[in-house]
Amino acid sequence: MPKGQISRGDGRDRKAFLQEGVYIEGMGLSRHEGELTKLTETEVRGSDWFAGTVAAVYGVDHAASYRDLTRLAAIKDHVARIAEVHPSTVIPDESFRSASSSVYPYVRFPIAAEDLQGEFRVASKTPENDIEQAMAYWRRRLGSESWLGEDLYRAMIGSFVGRFVVQDPVQFEKASRGPVLYLANHQTAVESLLFACLAEGLTERPVAAIAKKEHRESWIGQLLSHMGAYPDARFPSPIIYVDRENQGSMLQTVKELADRMTEGKESILVHVEGTRALTEGQDVSVLSAVWPDLAIHANIPIVPVRFMGGLPEEAAATRLEFPVGYGKQDYLIGRPIFPDELRALPLPARKLIILDALNGTGAPARAG
Repeated sequence: MPKGQISRGDGRDRKAFLQEGVYIEGMGLSRHEGELTKLTETEVRGSDWFAGTVAAVYGVDHAASYRDLTRLAAIKDHVARIAEVHPSTVIPDESFRSASSSVYPYVRFPIAAEDLQGEFRVASKTPENDIEQAMAYWRRRLGSESWLGEDLYRAMIGSFVGRFVVQDPVQFEKASRGPVLYLANHQTAVESLLFACLAEGLTERPVAAIAKKEHRESWIGQLLSHMGAYPDARFPSPIIYVDRENQGSMLQTVKELADRMTEGKESILVHVEGTRALTEGQDVSVLSAVWPDLAIHANIPIVPVRFMGGLPEEAAATRLEFPVGYGKQDYLIGRPIFPDELRALPLPARKLIILDALNGTGAPARAG
């Protein structure tokens, strides 16, 4: 039976692409010729020998006509090649003038698609960062169309955030239907504030980050205080200040966090080592038993987060407020770890799974 373009890969690559949703370079239904991606209905029909297979692989409604399926597959293949993502994660807008990917929720891919005598051809322009989804959420939540905080967030995100990546969009969507416990490394002071803004805008679920009580008087603490005082905008601070040196206080804080997640449906961001690293690429090596225990008892998924690109290769002289050279950091969300994956394991094994997930987030996916 014909397999079309997909038959060019070996068996392991085809399985990864067709069944596991893994991006495989050069694999897809379309032909790529220079800057153009091309696909005909005949080519799609030739690969759809079990009706509905192509729609399922490409994440298209099974009721779509073959003409619509061809156009969508061409667009998805085009953007998938640019972004190096599986085409099922690509979502064209209603006008077919731009598309996004659930792997890169804050990037817009401008496209031009045309039908030339039965052959769909797709071209594109340079991808653009676009955080309007998050800002629209915040305007709705705060009930304000003219909030000063939006200007500040737009400026800081535009200056200090590079890629915002969701490595497993399907599992992350499943996990974020409720509150989650984000466990992360720590590079810069500003990352906590900006991640909370973008993660909340994506999931439409409140996100708060834990920080040392001393940060209440820092520039971030003062900025949040001013933002919360802005008229006609009910801005909740995304920072929970804790006394890490007082064990009794920390135990009470953990109980309060559990209540906030289970009753208030709020997600929490924890920098597991508690302080900022000084060099790029430094793995997380310390994890308190408190966090897996909290996730299990509250029945809440753990979502690993890795901040990358914010530090120099050689140790910085001091802990950084902003990415090195006032550049951009990447924020990467890894595959969630669900409570049932941890519940039956002893504590050392729980820690190992979480640390491996934290340190492995950002590594390229491999087939097989």
